[in-house]
Amino acid sequence: MGFIDLERYLDSKQFRLLPLYVLLALGLLSAGANYWYLRDHAHNMARYYAEGIARLINDARLWNAEHGGVYVPVSESTPPNPYLQIPNRDLVTLDGLELTMINPSYMTREIAEITRRQAGLVMHLTSARPINPRNRADQWEQQALVNLEQGRGSKLELVAVPEGMVFRYMSPLYIQSACLPCHQAYGYEEGDLRGGISLVFPAAPHLAMVSSQINRMLLGHGIALVLIGAVTLSLLNRLQRQWQARRRLIEEQESIIAQRTQTLSSQKERYYTIINTAAEGYWEIDDQQRTAMVNEALCAMLEYDHEELMSRSPLDFVAGKNREILREKLQEREISRIRAFNITLKTKSGRDLHTRFHATSIFNEKHQFTGSFAFITDITELLEIRESAAAYALKLERSNKELDDFARVVSHDLQEPLRTMVSLGDRLLAKHAAGLDDKGRDYLRRMQDSASRMRQLIEDLRSYSREAHRENEVTALVDLNEVLREVIADLEQRVREQKARIEIDRLPTINADRSQLHRLFLNLIGNSLKFQAEGNRPVVRVKLTKIDRKHAEIQVSDNGIGFEEKYLDRIFRPFHRLHGRGQYHGTGMGLAICKKIVENHHGEISARSTPGEGTTFSLTLPL
Repeated sequence: MGFIDLERYLDSKQFRLLPLYVLLALGLLSAGANYWYLRDHAHNMARYYAEGIARLINDARLWNAEHGGVYVPVSESTPPNPYLQIPNRDLVTLDGLELTMINPSYMTREIAEITRRQAGLVMHLTSARPINPRNRADQWEQQALVNLEQGRGSKLELVAVPEGMVFRYMSPLYIQSACLPCHQAYGYEEGDLRGGISLVFPAAPHLAMVSSQINRMLLGHGIALVLIGAVTLSLLNRLQRQWQARRRLIEEQESIIAQRTQTLSSQKERYYTIINTAAEGYWEIDDQQRTAMVNEALCAMLEYDHEELMSRSPLDFVAGKNREILREKLQEREISRIRAFNITLKTKSGRDLHTRFHATSIFNEKHQFTGSFAFITDITELLEIRESAAAYALKLERSNKELDDFARVVSHDLQEPLRTMVSLGDRLLAKHAAGLDDKGRDYLRRMQDSASRMRQLIEDLRSYSREAHRENEVTALVDLNEVLREVIADLEQRVREQKARIEIDRLPTINADRSQLHRLFLNLIGNSLKFQAEGNRPVVRVKLTKIDRKHAEIQVSDNGIGFEEKYLDRIFRPFHRLHGRGQYHGTGMGLAICKKIVENHHGEISARSTPGEGTTFSLTLPL
């Protein structure tokens, strides 16, 4: 179908009617399928009913046969069975009551009479070789018996009779061992097909059970067809209107294309204006590395006129190693769409111009390379600032080294007179203490305590200075379990004296400076033992709380005196103490050294605490 034929079809009535016809056909097919499904369901219910009746009759017959028949009084309705030729068929009781035997077949006929009167169920015992003429099969039963003999099983069929629609059902009867006393004389053996039980019952009750479902199904299909048809018709009408609007849209689009062509021309002029007024340089070259466009900023940077730059290669404006670098970058244009690199250009006056190129490759609609452009930034001033900063950093590093050397010399020179003071004080107390009064001895002890504190302070300052300059000494794998064992060995005397309990989890192996980590845990656990209330038994726990592929988090917690968390920003400062010297000895440098060690390993340290309950330090260390 051509485009014109399709357009004519979309404008015709068939465009709407054909889909509706298809929808109606699908609806009828669905309704028919559902109708036959429900009718089949009614047949199945009728079959279950008939099979139940037949099973009850067979069970009753089997009971009768297994008991050798049942004797009943002789009456008009139950006369002796002339077709039952067995001894003792008829008996007379001592009081003169005449009895006759009811065998399974006789009993089945009697039950059939009762069901005919009460339930409208016609039951007929039949056989292809009947002994009793009453058991002769009609035409339908003959065909059903043939099916049974051919092994096709029981048969159920909906049949029309003058009284209306009925179901006819035939169930097989097989010779069982209890039946042989009567039927063996007629040539039957156990397992032979004797005949069948034929049932006839009204179909109306069973069909009525599904008639309401059929009505609802038909009503639902009708409503669905109407609704879907209405929606389909609405959609088709909408589609037809859209198709008609399409032709108008094409005309409008042709007008818009003309307007946009004019707009693009205006935008191109605007683009050239923006490029020419940009503060950064703009350099566009074709696929042959020839300059296609430059702006005024680039001309000012290179000190060339616009005409002097056109058709020339950027390689004409570089020298030495920069020429090789730029040649390599130009060769990468077809591979890498966006690039950024630094190049030193030569201006017309011969001055070096340090620049940053932000280059982008250009491809056409067929993905063919056609050229590239770059925005160029003058970074000469930035490089001068960077060089100045590097020189300043070198000067600062040299100054820090000189200060560190000075600190080591000063600490060594201060340690010597302090050792002399302590030594002389010890001798004075040992040899001349008796010649001093109590006040003199107290002054002497206070002098020695001050000298000892000064020695400890100088040692802590040296430690802090050493840790501040050891950031780059992390060189080996360190098993933290071994480090903790060494720390506990160093603190063994204090642990024994305070009867402390120290619990340590299994810890990981990390990249670290072993001596620094030893000092870190020695300070933290030492503080946990030191800051305890009088008479309290210290409990210190070191546990691994989190580990991933990059970091391990370790907590050191205790049951000490704790502190108020408003002091968290002060506890890691050098020389800061929360308690007086009379309560707990120390210089206030321990946690400052811990913080410096953790920072040297590019980790983090924090704390949380509650007064009277204890403190927890959290360490995050890289693996």
